[in-house]
Amino acid sequence: MRGSLNHHLRSECMESEMECTYAGCHRKMKRCDFETHEKEAMIDHMRKMRTELQTERLEVAVKIPDFVAKSESRVRNQFIESACFFFQNTPFAVRIYPKGNYWSGGSSSSNNACCLYLMNLSTIRGTVGMVRYRIEVVNLPPHALEGFAEEEEGQSNMPPAVEAESSVSPSSSASSSSSASSSSSAFGPPASFSPSSAKREKEEDFSSGLAGRGWDSFCRLSDLYTAARAAPAGALEVKVWMSAQRMRGRRVEVSGCRLGSSAPLVAIPSAEVAVTDAPSSRAANPNPTPHTHPATHATSNLPPFSAPF
Repeated sequence: MRGSLNHHLRSECMESEMECTYAGCHRKMKRCDFETHEKEAMIDHMRKMRTELQTERLEVAVKIPDFVAKSESRVRNQFIESACFFFQNTPFAVRIYPKGNYWSGGSSSSNNACCLYLMNLSTIRGTVGMVRYRIEVVNLPPHALEGFAEEEEGQSNMPPAVEAESSVSPSSSASSSSSASSSSSAFGPPASFSPSSAKREKEEDFSSGLAGRGWDSFCRLSDLYTAARAAPAGALEVKVWMSAQRMRGRRVEVSGCRLGSSAPLVAIPSAEVAVTDAPSSRAANPNPTPHTHPATHATSNLPPFSAPF
């Protein structure tokens, strides 16, 4: 009788407590509630799976060689920009103002802080929307960011729009090497994430073309110098993680025009035509002398045909 009772409690009793039978779920509940829990867990799983499939991620490692020498030659409002990389078919780059810029206010000048922005270099509006991004400077200790995060609390932090000429044609000083790889893990610390390095994270709208988002006061320039000197060839390495909703269709806005000229559209020159009117004339003159058609002769000095654009 006791054995039957134990068996009943383990496998049949609807009021006895049981643990979820699915791996990874250790929730305990009454057996009568398991069916409801299973349905809720399935719905939650499908929701997470759909979100995962609709999310696009990218991990980029950007290196700026000889960062210290490049920074020393910069003055206020002059920047160093990395080579561009692409996320959702949109060109991005990391831009650093070593001595601050006009929008960073007095905090950057007083604390000798540098500005760091993630730039959208596209001239088309709407190619990308809300982006969650994380910036990590390799060899920069976490305490280097102390005091800077608090300064920006409550600020709208809308970095300046990028000048079109400087974004479309980056200066030669931004000739940095970048390596990009897609990240299939969740937007969290990936395998290459270094917990001992300084990192900052935001989620902002990048739908405006030729604009940047980031931090007016990221850290002290001296700390960036220390991080660069600790790397081979004095290269400052910045890791960027980006995550955004995958979009099947977008509405974009194109503004601007380009002036130019093209060669006039001309007719294709006719080929040379030999006089071969009848077989009788061909027999009378077995070696007729070909002559140029008048229209062909008139246009023989024109340049070859070219498309209007």
